[in-house]
Amino acid sequence: MKLCFIADATSIHIINWLKYFVERGHRVFLITDTENTLQGAQVHLIGDCLPFFNIPVLSASLQIYRKIKKIKQLIRKIQPDIVHAHYATNYGFLAAKTGFHPLLVTCHGSDLLLDPDKDMINRYFVKFALRNSDIITLPSQQMAEMAIGLTQKSKNISILQYGIDTNLFQFRQRTMSSKTTFISSRALLPKYRIDLLIQAFYKLSLDYPDIELIIVGKGPQEVGLKKLAIDLKICDKVFFAGEKTNFEMNNYYHQAEFYVTTSPTDGLSVSLQEALACGCFPILPDNDSNLEVEKQGFQVELYRTNEIDSLYFKMKKSLERKSNLIYMVENNAKLVRQYYSRETNLAKIERLYQKLTGGF
Repeated sequence: MKLCFIADATSIHIINWLKYFVERGHRVFLITDTENTLQGAQVHLIGDCLPFFNIPVLSASLQIYRKIKKIKQLIRKIQPDIVHAHYATNYGFLAAKTGFHPLLVTCHGSDLLLDPDKDMINRYFVKFALRNSDIITLPSQQMAEMAIGLTQKSKNISILQYGIDTNLFQFRQRTMSSKTTFISSRALLPKYRIDLLIQAFYKLSLDYPDIELIIVGKGPQEVGLKKLAIDLKICDKVFFAGEKTNFEMNNYYHQAEFYVTTSPTDGLSVSLQEALACGCFPILPDNDSNLEVEKQGFQVELYRTNEIDSLYFKMKKSLERKSNLIYMVENNAKLVRQYYSRETNLAKIERLYQKLTGGF
């Protein structure tokens, strides 16, 4: 098949997806406004398309018009069997505006969980993208229900995970150590509320001085979060590791006993899947997506979303039963291999392509 993706070329999800379909022998094209070289795929840049002048609303409207025009030209040139857009608010909307079918739109999280509530414009972008797609894929039941609410249709919605490389991220027994390590691997962005984790960890360190926190990732909040650790006098216990490759992340997860996320809203994050596969015990906010994770049979500790004291208590509870978690983390790793193998889940996406194109 000739597959045309419209997405962010720097997204690790997109990089992994394109690599998979290239290796499967498909002709893969990517239309994007972020520059990157992806082996085996033809990348077409549309740039930011900003006008020379800057007039609020008018300039943004002109930029959108120019992008749609360029995407239409590229689609006519490529003549794909299917177009697959990622992230409904921007690329999904642009793809839907081209009028090309069959169109598949994948939602990633914030585009459904946050963007429609920001303002009427974002809500319009998301609704237009979803209503004009032939199939919508998303990673959780919570997001599926939100998509149904926006589109008033459910037949074309599929809950599918991105999946992880279960050959790389594998369970490994921890060596017994007096030091306990917690890890966070979300980007250092306001929406992930890593400041809450640092504050809860500070409280825990008063009770248990021999603990450490590894924060993997980068983002605009890095300076502020480091200052918070300094102000709380725990900078000798909190380590900012920066952004890491998958191979490096595998090693980091195996250093830690506990994985903590403070994101108030989520699909089912790839970082959580990776941590579970490697044997980290998860401490998660009690949002709808994480309640689904628990219902699937995963052993997790849930705390009240956005509450520092609740997070502190659950971290303390988990730490106190550290030696009794081995069965739980082994079972979690088995379930990840069963449900979240990237190869298994992308094979399901490929079958959707075949369904949409009549079995090419």
